[in-house]
Amino acid sequence: MPPTELRTFTELFCEQNGVPAAEFPRALVEHALPPEAHALRRLLQLMPGDYFADDLEFARNIGRLTRPEDFAWEVAEFHDHPSNRRTLRRQLRVRLSIPRLRRIVQRTFAESELTHEVAYVA
Repeated sequence: MPPTELRTFTELFCEQNGVPAAEFPRALVEHALPPEAHALRRLLQLMPGDYFADDLEFARNIGRLTRPEDFAWEVAEFHDHPSNRRTLRRQLRVRLSIPRLRRIVQRTFAESELTHEVAYVA
């Protein structure tokens, strides 16, 4: 099998989901929010400041990954972020769902490998 080109999670996610790269962080946050957080998300976006700035930063960091195995390092840093101590983020869970995000990352990289193998065989 020829060496695979290392592609970032951003590239793979955008390609698989039809998302322009410039919209990647917001699209990933949208996909990774728990369903019950979506209504509150809209309300929080009306407030001054960007409540989801830390989630967007986390999404950009995840977007640089070239291997799903490195996801745990990013999660550890995100968990330690001071913004995750705020009541809304902690108790109401109005933040990214790490289990949902983990499934998105794993599925995205897995689909990329399948696509690459099919292209190589053909």
